[in-house]
Amino acid sequence: MPIARGVMHTLTVLFVLVFSHSAFGADRTPSEDWTGSLNWLRSQIVPNNRVTTPHPQRRGLILSYAPDRGQNGSLYQKSFVYDAALGAIALTLASDWENAAKILDALVRVQREDGSFWFSYNAENDWPNEIDHETAVVRTGATSWAGYAFCFYLRNRSEVANAIAARQRRRYLVAARQAADFLSAQRAGETPVARGLLKGGQGLVQVRMHADRKQVLEIYQDRPVSWVSTEHNISSYFFLTALHQLTQDPQYSRMAEEVGDRLIAVLWQPDLGQFATGLKEDGTLNRDIALDCASWGALFLMARGEKEKAKIAVETADHIYANEHRGVRGYRPYHKEPIYIDSGVQQFLLPEQPEATWKDLPFVWSEGSLGVALAHLRLGNTTKANEIVNEMEKLKADGGIKYATRELPYSFSAGASVAGTAWHVILEEALRNPRAKGFWSP
Repeated sequence: MPIARGVMHTLTVLFVLVFSHSAFGADRTPSEDWTGSLNWLRSQIVPNNRVTTPHPQRRGLILSYAPDRGQNGSLYQKSFVYDAALGAIALTLASDWENAAKILDALVRVQREDGSFWFSYNAENDWPNEIDHETAVVRTGATSWAGYAFCFYLRNRSEVANAIAARQRRRYLVAARQAADFLSAQRAGETPVARGLLKGGQGLVQVRMHADRKQVLEIYQDRPVSWVSTEHNISSYFFLTALHQLTQDPQYSRMAEEVGDRLIAVLWQPDLGQFATGLKEDGTLNRDIALDCASWGALFLMARGEKEKAKIAVETADHIYANEHRGVRGYRPYHKEPIYIDSGVQQFLLPEQPEATWKDLPFVWSEGSLGVALAHLRLGNTTKANEIVNEMEKLKADGGIKYATRELPYSFSAGASVAGTAWHVILEEALRNPRAKGFWSP
């Protein structure tokens, strides 16, 4: 997920094969890859050598990025909620209950009263908070991922008959229910086409050029947002389905089914071979396309029994987004859209390509590429999934997987990332045992 996807910034096994060790290929050592990624994730949990004294409320959060070549700045003290959820899921896959619980306990502490989460949290101080949250946003997708991480942990950890475990289960289930309450409040109803889908959340940040043409500004609006994101709704579908499995509460299955039905009815675009990115604030269709709406879309379609559509979406991902950069073959996040919405910002930050669109930019995104790998794997395309994972391992840096092959300010970091590394763990586990732990499965 781009650094600021909600700012400017999962998955079923219906048809799988049981793979032998040979599925990894002769050039891979899964145990070493797995261990290195897990150790790197553990090293990102605060307190650590970068944030030695985290804010008490935020101890246990996982820092989303590691600085590369002397970089510094607030980004490297932040934990993005999506990344925290992914980190907890990856550690749960490894049965590292202690470290997964550290992250989940921190998420419980920072959850807002309405059940939502700020998109990211500074681990060193208390920004954002209810009084001081300039440039902070709330996103339905990030809240869904946090809720799913609680459910995933609870579904996979066997119940232990002691008071600590019982309290922990109650705490995580309460947090998950509160997150679902927030999603319920995001149901769209402004236009018939949006009805049944979930809105984006709260707050907007737009990156714009200053009038002096010498600096980039972040313009913040603290208001509800009524656009609808396909990606957010896919994440919400899997969270609500998992919560229903835990609780058997029919309200969650009803919400999940409604979201799922409307995703296919409104946002699946046969002529594009994938889902559109969502709906605009006026309720009209946004036919821009993004990789997650093909790869995550394929995983969602398999969960809904739409295997033929899932195949089409994966074919679209391979055809539209695949490229190579710096010796790494993978996938870019978008296709024909400009790299920066504001043309002045693009001229300033990309002076060598001021009019380029994403299809013109050699760029590989580890997190998104690994999502494609999982979609291929769930469709039985083991060799292709294995090839993608091998390519992403070229982005290893001190045990973590770099987020992207180049830095794009305000959007993508080239440093080692929780998102890329956690997705690597998810793929390693899926290649070993596609049925294990049931990540994003019904």
